[in-house]
Amino acid sequence: MTEGRSELRPPTPASQPHLLRIPARQHVIHNVLTDQNPSTAPNSSQPANQPANPAGLTARPPDSREMCRLNSESPDSMSLIEGMHDIAELFAQQEGLASTTQLYKLKVGKGLIRQRIATGEWERIDQRVIGVASTPVTWRRQVWAALLSAGDTAAVSGATAARLHGFDGFDRNDQLHITTFRRRHHTALSGVTIHRSGALTADQCVEVDGLRCVSKPIALLQIAASHGRDAAAKALDGMLRDGSSTIWIERVVSQWRRRGVVGPATVLELINERVDSRLPRSWFQRLAKSVLSTRHLDLVDEHPVRLPDGTLLAELDLAIPNLQIGVECQSWQWHSTPGARARDAQRKRRLRLVGWELVEVWWTDLERIDEIVEELTVLIDRQTQLLPSFPSANAL
Repeated sequence: MTEGRSELRPPTPASQPHLLRIPARQHVIHNVLTDQNPSTAPNSSQPANQPANPAGLTARPPDSREMCRLNSESPDSMSLIEGMHDIAELFAQQEGLASTTQLYKLKVGKGLIRQRIATGEWERIDQRVIGVASTPVTWRRQVWAALLSAGDTAAVSGATAARLHGFDGFDRNDQLHITTFRRRHHTALSGVTIHRSGALTADQCVEVDGLRCVSKPIALLQIAASHGRDAAAKALDGMLRDGSSTIWIERVVSQWRRRGVVGPATVLELINERVDSRLPRSWFQRLAKSVLSTRHLDLVDEHPVRLPDGTLLAELDLAIPNLQIGVECQSWQWHSTPGARARDAQRKRRLRLVGWELVEVWWTDLERIDEIVEELTVLIDRQTQLLPSFPSANAL
């Protein structure tokens, strides 16, 4: 062997005792990944604000002599170096965490994992999860750790899924719930609750910020079971306000109706209230009485609004005809599909084109009558000033 060739031999155990467990043909690979070469050590001229590598991996490319050695000694070595950026990207996407299965697929063997842990650059979260050391522990990182630990047949669920989906009332919930698809035993990380379901399947899950998560309707019925009717009602109202279809929610939840499953019946009752039910007549009577006592104005029940050609445009639950102010009870039935929402929006535009202003009330306004009175008062003041500009004000 030539002198130049001998210079490429791996360091001896005496010079680097911590490499004893790494096969000789992987020394150069290890040095490339860990940047053990003193000539590549950081210096004081390096900018202080240079971003840190999320995986603790150095992107220093091998020189030509190292390339020759890698090609001649190990066909797998080149794929490992080429996957270096993939490893860093994996850690970056998962809050500095990766499962051992994911690392094995990227040609990171058990020896390299042990070495990284020994040097303090990586840490073992549990038997299945490896993390970049010194990464801040956030709620989202804990969710990632719980999901990776549970394996490929699991999904984020319950209150944890509710927070990921943005459900009303769960933005500060820090619980950690995971549901497995199969009835296998999983040792949970500390603080994580593992649920087992024979009904949940992969196609009932969605991806939220990279995390496998149960769909919104399933998360909703889980909330109904664990947190009760009020929490589920608040979450459902938020979903409907954001455009979720009642038909879709009802279809998914109905598939879970079976003996022993708590939650679907509550969700279906809540949907029925919002689609088929209206605010009670007594509520509108209370509203009319409040306006009468504060502004001395009578509100007319079920007032029809017609176009000049006689076409019925709307029948308002309450109205002050002379001021062209109406109160209309909204039903989620009008918002169950994109087509229904479009037709309802067009009807409201036509009402406003002929001078009417609407106050929309929902089932959720049942306990908010004072706020509705305040909104009506503002409209009364505004319409009183604008009425002279509407010659047809008393015609409808």
